[in-house]
Amino acid sequence: MGNLKQGIIAAAALGASLSFVPEASAIKPVPQGTFKLAAERLISSDFTFAGGTTTWNNQIFGAAGNAPITAPRLGADYFIIDGLSLGGHASVGFNTRTNNSLQGRTAILPRVGYAFALGNVIDFWPRGGFGILVDGNESSGLISLEAMFLANLDKRFALEFGPAVDIPLSRFYPDAVVGGNAGFVVTF
Repeated sequence: MGNLKQGIIAAAALGASLSFVPEASAIKPVPQGTFKLAAERLISSDFTFAGGTTTWNNQIFGAAGNAPITAPRLGADYFIIDGLSLGGHASVGFNTRTNNSLQGRTAILPRVGYAFALGNVIDFWPRGGFGILVDGNESSGLISLEAMFLANLDKRFALEFGPAVDIPLSRFYPDAVVGGNAGFVVTF
């Protein structure tokens, strides 16, 4: 009889606790017509895989990184329908070589993504694209995949952070770069 009484009390407690759980809200995509401008990869920590060697790189504002594809970028994306973004990013910079000469580098990458709210403060924005990377006299195709989270500080400004994988399609670059990145996003 004691076990039955304890079971009834446990079931009543569970039922009461479930009645106070707020109703789950549906995933809310970013509305059509939204434009986002971003300063991406301002801070990054990544692993570069090249020729069987793995290197760990940390950089702030592009300093000290040895892979040109991890340079800070300017991104722009427009939401053509609810949730679906079309845009891209571009980066321009210089590498200092061992002979103290400067070598220009540029990356241009069109991309597609889908962004939606995970709650009142956090959005999730996976995106991917294919573009070109030019470093001095060398160039390569580039596949970039990102799974970015946006911490919305207010209606217009968000911090962006999350993992990314960049895969150059040429042997003069690393085999792949995998890491975490942070930047900021302004919404219009």
